[in-house]
Amino acid sequence: MSDARTPDPAKAVPSAEELKRTAIPAAIRHAPRFGRMVGTGVWIGIGVAVVLGSVLPNSTGVGRFVVILLLSLGFVLIGGLIGGVIVTRLDKPGPGASDQPLFPQDAVADTSVDADGDAPTPPNGDHP
Repeated sequence: MSDARTPDPAKAVPSAEELKRTAIPAAIRHAPRFGRMVGTGVWIGIGVAVVLGSVLPNSTGVGRFVVILLLSLGFVLIGGLIGGVIVTRLDKPGPGASDQPLFPQDAVADTSVDADGDAPTPPNGDHP
């Protein structure tokens, strides 16, 4: 048995006020990862090329490896394009989605200086 103190569960969970004070406003985006989807299409293309190059009869004199290599180059291109098309079709904003922060009423006003360096930029981004 350990001599370490067990934390009090009431103190381990922060209060709603503490969460509201420390939370950073953010927009939630459920977007697919483009590189992973295109990469998956590329790997599927390589797999299809290896299977087809190994199973189909070889009527060329260059050898089976060269045939698999050429098929791989073609199917990598096709698989990457199909993966890219699929990921761009999946990357649509859902109904009611916006680029606004999750808690707009809690957003801190932006007091950065504009390009002229003379006046602060208004929180809504409008310039005079």
